Amino acid sequence: MTSLYSLVDSIGDWLLSLSDSAHPGQVRFCLQGNLIEASTQGGLAASCLALKIAYQIGIWDQLGSDMRDGWIAHVCSFQCKRSGYFEDPTLLRFADRKIGWLWFKKDIAMRRAETRQAAAALLGVGTTPLYPVTYIPHTPAAVLEYLDKLPWGKDPWGAGSHAGHLVFFLKLNAEVINQQRLFNELLPVILKYLDDLQDPRTGSWFRGDVPFNQQVNAAMKILTIYRLLQQSFRWPERLIDLCLTMPDNRDACHSLDVLFVLHECAGWTSHRRDEIVAFAERMLEHIQRHRKPDGAFSFYPEHANTTYYGVAVSQGLAESDVHGTHLLVWAITLCASLLGFQTELGWRFPVT
Repeated sequence: MTSLYSLVDSIGDWLLSLSDSAHPGQVRFCLQGNLIEASTQGGLAASCLALKIAYQIGIWDQLGSDMRDGWIAHVCSFQCKRSGYFEDPTLLRFADRKIGWLWFKKDIAMRRAETRQAAAALLGVGTTPLYPVTYIPHTPAAVLEYLDKLPWGKDPWGAGSHAGHLVFFLKLNAEVINQQRLFNELLPVILKYLDDLQDPRTGSWFRGDVPFNQQVNAAMKILTIYRLLQQSFRWPERLIDLCLTMPDNRDACHSLDVLFVLHECAGWTSHRRDEIVAFAERMLEHIQRHRKPDGAFSFYPEHANTTYYGVAVSQGLAESDVHGTHLLVWAITLCASLLGFQTELGWRFPVT
């Protein structure tokens, strides 16, 4: 791979090309094929992903204070005081569905995902959302109902993601507005549910018969919970076995998921350590296929990502995009950690 140490400059220059210097935080998804222009009414996802990239590769602190403060203010401007959700009107115009003449079915799943993304980006740069996230379950019975409604058999990746959102919001509220009692009451309910759900054969979290890649994807989402809590989990050896049976041909998201699971498991066991190291070395070579002449990474090896939560965001040209770059910078950092040179590289894991 082209020297990793040259990536800070090339990615930094690419980020600047996507940014509106007159309006800090307004960032395009990609340079040439971008479909959603950044404004006060749109582009939240791109702004948060770009902020994460700047934090991950260490250039955030090199930005001027006006740029940093303006960027944070821009992200915070999307948060609704009543619910605590971060809402991008441009995305929601496509995601929310009209029912009849007057009513809309709100895409709550997107709101949760965007809220976690925005809050995590802010936490990474040392600040917090303005308001707590209030539209979440507040009793043990409501938590169990919430978890039971998640699609653990049809879409365990999505189910694990939304289970993670709940833990993230409870922890965020405990730290931002001191809702520690609620966190202490509800967290054991969630962890017991996950223990009961965990598959003893693979170590992953799902129901029924789902493909291997979904089992790995689901495990990644659940392991973000244990990483957030800095807590151990059962059967890391079985999760390692699951990951090492997967083929190597992946997009940016799948590449990150399998690396994250292996990295988290390797922190608790030495099981198949040599094979994990070899896998990380192969993944660094695989990631090279996503590198583009503009200096960063595309979500797919050939082209930029075209959709974000089902909404068209780019034309899918052969160029870098903020989604792919964030994920693959994270993946490289995981490889560097597994291979023992993360400190030398100087890149950081994002808050997630």
